[in-house]
Amino acid sequence: MSSCVSGGTLPSRYLSLPVLGQTELKKQPVLSKCKRLQQLLDEHEHLLLARLGELDAQIVRRREENTTRLHEETACLSALIMELKGKCQLLAPELLQDSEEPKDMQLTPYQ
Repeated sequence: MSSCVSGGTLPSRYLSLPVLGQTELKKQPVLSKCKRLQQLLDEHEHLLLARLGELDAQIVRRREENTTRLHEETACLSALIMELKGKCQLLAPELLQDSEEPKDMQLTPYQ
């Protein structure tokens, strides 16, 4: 019996060489698929980040539009308030005169 063979079988170091070759052959397609998946994920990430950038720009634009509109509405309401205050000051003497007139009128009791 030779020193390499025990019990009629080859030592594991000789048997593992073909197995290593087989695993290496199976490893390449797996690595290739993983690389392709990583590329797809990178592309998808790029598209999603671009979309987020667009949404951020849209949010900023809408915020600016809303701020402008609110300033315009505030200015309009302030003008209306000033107009109403002016009318109230003009009407105050007339209202006081109107409040004096009912004193002269006869009040009839409610029946």
